[in-house]
Amino acid sequence: MAVLLRGSLRAFSAWGERNPSALNVMAATTLGGAGDVGAQLIEGADGLGALDAKRTACVCAWYAPAALFFWTPFMGGVERTFGTSGAKSVAAKVLCYNLAISTVDITGFHLVSLTPQVGAEKAVQTLREGYADAVAAGCSLWVPAMTLIFWRVPAHLRLSTSYALDVCWASTMSFLSNRRKNLVEAAPPPAPAWSGKLGVRKSVID
Repeated sequence: MAVLLRGSLRAFSAWGERNPSALNVMAATTLGGAGDVGAQLIEGADGLGALDAKRTACVCAWYAPAALFFWTPFMGGVERTFGTSGAKSVAAKVLCYNLAISTVDITGFHLVSLTPQVGAEKAVQTLREGYADAVAAGCSLWVPAMTLIFWRVPAHLRLSTSYALDVCWASTMSFLSNRRKNLVEAAPPPAPAWSGKLGVRKSVID
């Protein structure tokens, strides 16, 4: 059994080295979706039958194209730029990865996964109000995790390995973004105010 397992893992690793984009998209979609399912269960969904399938589909709609069009080229780029070994190389790649998480990933996740549910305006508001929490959560997970991954995991398996941890990240992002979305949706509309000079009603926001 152990010999069979090792052989299967070697074959899978070889396939991933030949087909990195396919491996990364498969890992991103499967594990990102699993993360959202986990978040919904944490939030109190009463079993799998009570899950919001549209919400999970919206999460996957971010993860799959992001893996193909951003993360796979990004990981190849940092390898070419900073080399494959050494403490300075690892530190530089961890820094770049977390900068990408804090900008591209958090922004994209909120806009792509929330816009179909609540509209672009509320998705942007949710991102703005929850951004600091998301960055703090991302750094606490990805700085130590990617240090270990860049240090010990072969280059062609690093992104797919990170997606194994992405179950935790997707759960965190989905939980935080949807909690903030619910607060935004529950907030009362701004009350009208009267302009004393003109005698006409204006929005408080204006």
